[in-house]
Amino acid sequence: MKHFFTAALFLSALTVGTAEASDHWVQQMGAPSPSARWRHAMASVGGDQVLLFGGYDGSYDDETWVYDLSANTWTQKSLASAPSARYNPGLASLGGDQVLLFGGYDGSYNGETWVYDLSANTWTQKTPSGVPPPRHAPVLASLGGDQVLLFGGDDGAYRNDTWVYDLGANTWTEKSPSTSPSARCYHALAFLGDGQVLLFGGDDGTLDGETWVYDLGADTWTQKSPAASPPARFGHDLAALEDGQALLFGGWGAGGRDDQTWVYDLSADTWAEKLLDPGPSARCYHALASFGDGQALLFGGDDGDYDGETWVFARAESPWVQMFPPTSPAERYAHAMAPVGGDQVLLFGGGWNDVCFFDDTWVYDPVATTWTEMMPDTHPPYLYFHSMASLGSDQVLMFGGGNGFIQSWRTWVYDLSENTWTSMSPDSHPMGNRETAMVFVGGDQVMLFGGKGSHEYDETWVYDLSADTWTEMSPVISPPARWCHGMASLGDDRVLMFGGSSSDTTQLGDTWIYDLSENTWTEMFPTISPSARADITMGWLEEDRVLLFGGWYTGTPLDETWIYDLSENTWTQLTPVTRPSPRFDHAMVSLGGGEAILFGGMHWDEYEFSYDDETWVFQWSEDDLTPPQAIDDLTISLQGGSKSSTGDMLLRWGEPYDDVGVARYVIYRSTDPATTGDSLAGTTDTSYLDIGAAGTVGTNYFYAVRAVDLSENKSDPSNRVGEFDRDLSNGAK
Repeated sequence: MKHFFTAALFLSALTVGTAEASDHWVQQMGAPSPSARWRHAMASVGGDQVLLFGGYDGSYDDETWVYDLSANTWTQKSLASAPSARYNPGLASLGGDQVLLFGGYDGSYNGETWVYDLSANTWTQKTPSGVPPPRHAPVLASLGGDQVLLFGGDDGAYRNDTWVYDLGANTWTEKSPSTSPSARCYHALAFLGDGQVLLFGGDDGTLDGETWVYDLGADTWTQKSPAASPPARFGHDLAALEDGQALLFGGWGAGGRDDQTWVYDLSADTWAEKLLDPGPSARCYHALASFGDGQALLFGGDDGDYDGETWVFARAESPWVQMFPPTSPAERYAHAMAPVGGDQVLLFGGGWNDVCFFDDTWVYDPVATTWTEMMPDTHPPYLYFHSMASLGSDQVLMFGGGNGFIQSWRTWVYDLSENTWTSMSPDSHPMGNRETAMVFVGGDQVMLFGGKGSHEYDETWVYDLSADTWTEMSPVISPPARWCHGMASLGDDRVLMFGGSSSDTTQLGDTWIYDLSENTWTEMFPTISPSARADITMGWLEEDRVLLFGGWYTGTPLDETWIYDLSENTWTQLTPVTRPSPRFDHAMVSLGGGEAILFGGMHWDEYEFSYDDETWVFQWSEDDLTPPQAIDDLTISLQGGSKSSTGDMLLRWGEPYDDVGVARYVIYRSTDPATTGDSLAGTTDTSYLDIGAAGTVGTNYFYAVRAVDLSENKSDPSNRVGEFDRDLSNGAK
């Protein structure tokens, strides 16, 4: 059972060391492109190409366009015949280079069946038997091969009929599942493989947020029960990714238009929201289509007006992987963790809302992806802000902490093989008992620095298990007094320390090395360092490298990932898109071999701080820690109009050098020439057109660009350019 004191979850097959796809949106700037529109439809055709048909841009549309991902081009097709102009048709891949179209609205509900053939560039109207009733907004999805699923739509009333089209037989067959989703419109479908299709949301008279899966072989609809789901919505879209996963973007929810990106995983029955920047603006009635390799295309929609943007969703490798054990410790912060038993992690205690404290003992097994509550007969009291460190093998040292009523200076040892906590009896102990940092330094010794008791401390202590003694080391030079700092072993008897707080309001950003054999502290002065911060976690990876994650600065939680390399005396920031959310007072433990485990912490949840129960694994590789060179040849020019009219600003730059290759660019825009500003868009091109920027009267924009390589390392910002640099006479608008 869980123990706590009040004072006033998908079983992942991933193991430690498995990298996860890191997701991002890139805006494509191909020209020409379809006109801005909504309620069109798209489907995969011919490998890395996507077909677009129809929509509404002030009138019904009958254009046929094909987007080619490798060339980043839209091509309008010239056809001898085509379906009539319409919006809300259903479209789905038939495999190879063929696409099925059904229904839509062209002034009346339509029930036509058409097939587009890319290689022949022809639309052919089919005359199958048993055709579904005419309707608009039918939703179609591939079933693999040459079969397509249709569900729902609107023919004056919402429908919940299930149909399958077979191209080889040219037949529509109405299916008879025993249970079906409710009648609805403006929902979305995506193929998950093995004859299974995902359905999410829609309008069934109210906003719907249900998740269903159809299985063609069993002819069954099954409502799923994921622990978390996207909020109810309609007018969104889905696209298949790979390995039973599907992408969801946008729609209309309780708050109006939405810009959320979610990924569903069938094997785990989980929805995961992806916090991606940059990304498409909030919109509904857009279209998504899969390229079949973890990439998807988005075009158009309603973002307050007809939209004509082209975005590509893509995946790269990330060192951070969120795990979903079936059982976890309760959400908490200010707990402590330490390696135990070679490849496992011990967790004890922590707090929740400063009035609830825990005295539970858990062990995490990264191979089995399981948390197990140990429930020893005797254990420390309810504590938070204590410290723990490995003593080698099966034993862990714990010191200090408190629980709102008492402050503890007790020393405890946990033995995994016996599942026992033992209160030790050293003759003396450190005075700083809250938010110290402790590190294993070999043998059965642990080194401690700093902490807070009656004030902040700058003491260095070493605990020796065999002698049950704390010894103050009293080096000649010591770092300034602090608490909430981070420390990590460097793989021998040396320790790296960074940051912390020297007072309740002052955070530190210094880097120090302690050498036990010499009993010396040495301040390091790397050229680039993380900014000042406190409540961080650090862990040794391998050789001379240490991982740092998160923390806070003046009340702002952080989500930065940094690697320190002692041999080079360098801090390098990694910028994976997939990573834990900003947090502090979490715990992180290194297991060596480039692996670390993170659990819990405190984060900002819209209007207040809240607590976390997530488990994350970090897998480091030294394949690429080097960011691209900064772009130094960014230029700007006006395209059409004048500086006081509706002209567009064109940015151009050359591709910078990177040892593994540049994947994309992020464009930043500001009204202050001295700052980089906020991210505006992403692109894979070496140019970007900021449409209408020159027509914003009284506002002059300034731009910078950063390159992102295949390992998600970001370059420094480029040279800045502004509207005064363009090829016009100077002067404000």
